[in-house]
Amino acid sequence: MKILQIIDSLDAGGAERMAVNIANDLQNAGHESHLCVTRKEGLLKKSIQNEVSYLFLERKGRLGWTAILQLRNYLKTNKIEVVHAHSTSAFITVSSIVTLQNKPKFIWHDHYGKANQL
Repeated sequence: MKILQIIDSLDAGGAERMAVNIANDLQNAGHESHLCVTRKEGLLKKSIQNEVSYLFLERKGRLGWTAILQLRNYLKTNKIEVVHAHSTSAFITVSSIVTLQNKPKFIWHDHYGKANQL
């Protein structure tokens, strides 16, 4: 299975660590694992296993159209089957998926309990 974890940064936080750990564990379990960081790299980048495919979008601004298109192309090119969006990365994920013919399954959860504010 081809699975992409998507998170806004790689700062040393709980959601970020979870995204990296899931990506690494999925790779170890024999899946094709991908990790996408939308806005900012950080300390946890060195924790990503070499076998995990990595994408950094450098998203700027509220919408970040260039990043949305880059993510859409990545999903299409790599034939991603499942996208696991962490916290506020749901918007860019849905924006990238909506125009794809073969839409990946979308999983999202809020790590901070602020889903009603997003």
